[in-house]
Amino acid sequence: MGKAGNAIFISYRREDGAAFAGRLLDRLSDRFGAERVFMDVDDIEPGRDFVEAIEQAVAESSVLLVVIGRLWLRREVGEEDFVQREILAALQHGIKVIPILIAGASMPEAADLPKELAPFTRKNAIVMRDSHFHDDVAALLGILERELPRRRGGARGWAWAASLVAALLIVLGGIYWYRTAGFDAASLAGDWRAEVVTSQGYCYSIDFHFVVFDGELTGTVRYPTGLAVIGAAEVDGSRIAFQSEHVPQFETEKAIIRFHGRRSKDGLRLLMQTDQGQEEFVARRRSP
Repeated sequence: MGKAGNAIFISYRREDGAAFAGRLLDRLSDRFGAERVFMDVDDIEPGRDFVEAIEQAVAESSVLLVVIGRLWLRREVGEEDFVQREILAALQHGIKVIPILIAGASMPEAADLPKELAPFTRKNAIVMRDSHFHDDVAALLGILERELPRRRGGARGWAWAASLVAALLIVLGGIYWYRTAGFDAASLAGDWRAEVVTSQGYCYSIDFHFVVFDGELTGTVRYPTGLAVIGAAEVDGSRIAFQSEHVPQFETEKAIIRFHGRRSKDGLRLLMQTDQGQEEFVARRRSP
């Protein structure tokens, strides 16, 4: 595994909840850091004993999240059940276990599992619905925050460093140019990332890839729900407006999300408008 101090272990069956577990991994990594979340065999070094690595990862975690869909109980006869092994290891180490029910699934009965897993069937579960994914994840994040508070030292260090750099710019004569200077489409080309903290309290990342083609701004926006194409972009002096279109994962209708932005001392301050409301945040240019 090679990662010390994993705080969250996501247990799932590939044939049952892989897509949902992937979405959950992205949200948890954004909030707590990728190094504190373990989900898949990709995190195990080549040549490492698989069973030993899984059990060690569980033992080093603070919380085990068990994603349960409608096919969770179904498996091939004689197949070794690593998911049950993960749950058992968590119970034996006294680790908090939280079942997550998706796709209308219900908790398994004690009769459906080995007797040593009977305590698992009495765990209070969280129900997550595609139609309320953001709200349900926000509730889960609230629970996890109480179990393992988010580390903020790095953010404070970055804020201090950014303040120092800004002060130096002013002293050297960068007299607030970033507040009033105009910009064109070419100056936006490249990759930008925004860390969004909504009014409901949940966090996620949005990646913008701006491309200039024939003098016009285009590109893509990557949301937790999928990749969208940028269109209807307008750059006017110090302001920008554009929209994105995509069909979010697990949904059937197209989502149109509109952005209005301007330069700021932090980067690119954007107002995002959706059918659910609006959020304001700052996108910062990513290093090559």
